[in-house]
Amino acid sequence: LMAAAFTGGRRARGGLITLGLVLSAAVLVAATEPFPTDAQIGDRTFAPRTVAAVDETYRGGVGDLTIDLSDVPLANLDEPLRIDVEHGIGNVEVVVPRSADVRVSVEHGLGEVDVFGESVDGPRTFPGTGSASWTGDDELEFVIDIEAGVGEVEVSRG
Repeated sequence: LMAAAFTGGRRARGGLITLGLVLSAAVLVAATEPFPTDAQIGDRTFAPRTVAAVDETYRGGVGDLTIDLSDVPLANLDEPLRIDVEHGIGNVEVVVPRSADVRVSVEHGLGEVDVFGESVDGPRTFPGTGSASWTGDDELEFVIDIEAGVGEVEVSRG
């Protein structure tokens, strides 16, 4: 395509350049693995208020995805809440309670990653910063695995 774009008439170049741009966009979309098969378009926000309301998997598609877990009560947890986040194109924001001990794993394509103010690649554990009795007790409240294609990923405390 590149060689042909510089030879021939003006129409040949314009058509080939357009074709190249379309193919490049298709490759970019295909490279945003994981792109969920049941992907949604548009911004989505989830804010569960009980342990039972927390989903095991949150899927986005195209648009921003926000998961606010800051109001989930953690006092009577028997085991950590395990959450998978799968998102294609757009920003991902996960907010956890201040007191929660959290293990976060991030796999991403293009974009910045900010987990509690640090750039993280792979699994890492972060102790809570609050004053609850379970803070910093070496027992996780959340295990969060994030797979994102294109966009920023941020995990913070609420």
